[in-house]
Amino acid sequence: MPELKIWDEYSRRAVHDIFAPSSPFTPQAGTWGLQGIIELPEREGDFVLFVTFGREEGGHEFDEGISAEGVLRWQSQPKQTLADKTVRRLIEHDETKSSIYLFLRTRARQQGEPSGYTYLGRLKYVTHDRQRERPVHFDWQLVSWPIPRDAIERMGLRLEGPRGADPATEGVADEDTAARSVRLIADVTTPTQGARNGSPTRLFQARVVGDYGARERANRSLGLAGERLVVQFEQEALRELGLHHLASQVRHVAFEEGDGAGYDVLSFEPGGRARYIEVKTTRGPITSEFFLSPNEIAFSRVHPDAYELRRLYGYDKQVGTCHFFSLRGDLGAQFELTPTEFKISNLRADRN
Repeated sequence: MPELKIWDEYSRRAVHDIFAPSSPFTPQAGTWGLQGIIELPEREGDFVLFVTFGREEGGHEFDEGISAEGVLRWQSQPKQTLADKTVRRLIEHDETKSSIYLFLRTRARQQGEPSGYTYLGRLKYVTHDRQRERPVHFDWQLVSWPIPRDAIERMGLRLEGPRGADPATEGVADEDTAARSVRLIADVTTPTQGARNGSPTRLFQARVVGDYGARERANRSLGLAGERLVVQFEQEALRELGLHHLASQVRHVAFEEGDGAGYDVLSFEPGGRARYIEVKTTRGPITSEFFLSPNEIAFSRVHPDAYELRRLYGYDKQVGTCHFFSLRGDLGAQFELTPTEFKISNLRADRN
């Protein structure tokens, strides 16, 4: 049986043999030989998605592509509407509970033979166009991003949109020093969680924003830059109040001690009471998701009166600005927390 490996190339039959080896396969016909999206048997919510750029069907020419930020523009079957059962399940798809596996090729045939599909990993819902249907238009984030250069070249894949930075080499090694030139701007409003209502066509057709939360989760350099911005902001705010003795005691705890404290910056209220600030930074919009560790949630629960989440968003070192909003108290009581992994312990050999 074939093995599924990210960035490898597969025929339709090979994908079938991985996911549904006991079912029939007929080339150019049936579910696995022809369909673009296939729900896996006995795995509710799991789909395999076959995409061929530039294809036509029933007089409809599909306009699909991948942005430099790893967002797949994809269209459903031409006859499908927003009320279609499969479309609704795709809109409500939760990548933490089930999977959509993407197999992509940039052309149907090469040298007279059917082209293989490259496995690009799993997809995460970003948005859909709530005003257009037949077909329905989706944006999906590729979870495994960026794509290696050799895979891009082998596929003949051209990434869309303004590049800004090369996604294969994108990094922020200079963010630490750049923090001193970025102005932190406090906002009054905070985002609210809503249903997946999609985007109006005008916004959907605008420049696609990638899944910053997933991409920046491990970006320690960007996080460090945001933390330093907060340290500077807190020191300046206390100095403006004439509280120079407190300003001198503001500490960058995450830098001095590492990430184990449950917060990043120790600051103070004007009266001298300690304030524990956890900083989350993104280049994305105010609605970008972010990740909290069990330690951060637990610390906020123990110190609800002194704990603050400082969410920095729209970090732009070119423009020189970064916005933020703050939430105080027990984080577990303010967010819908989605568990992404579980620790298993205390296994016993005699357990039946």
